Amino acid sequence: MTKPDRLRLRAEDLDDLMVIAAVLQDARITLREMVYARDEKRFMAAFNRYRRETLDDIECKDGWTRCQTALVIGAVESVQWRGIDTSDLDRELQIFTMLGLSAEEGYELMLIFTDEGAIRLNLGDISVQLQDFGECECCNPPEPIVDVQPATSDG
Repeated sequence: MTKPDRLRLRAEDLDDLMVIAAVLQDARITLREMVYARDEKRFMAAFNRYRRETLDDIECKDGWTRCQTALVIGAVESVQWRGIDTSDLDRELQIFTMLGLSAEEGYELMLIFTDEGAIRLNLGDISVQLQDFGECECCNPPEPIVDVQPATSDG
């Protein structure tokens, strides 16, 4: 089986967005690498993502690579930031997931980061593209985001 060298994906509905969300899981970005072009109704971001699709065994610690990927979201009516210091342009964020929801008028797209920060984009329609660019590099696998402990009862 041939493995993809570069991904190029397009989302036009909520199901498509789930695929792009999976590809972006654990990707890293700084605020400096994001821009909202209000006049163009476009939000653009350059993530550094893990290339899980190239692995034979995701549990193996060998063979991990990462690359730059451009996320371009069209039909953006507004952008809201929550829990993110927008003055610290070089602070690195790690994406936990991307969640698309139907709204009263159009859609909401949430970029949820591991530090409880989030970016909410109000969309007139779903028009999202993801495309890898640049050179890939070897890396270590991502660290676990959450260490879930079993619930205990005080009884």
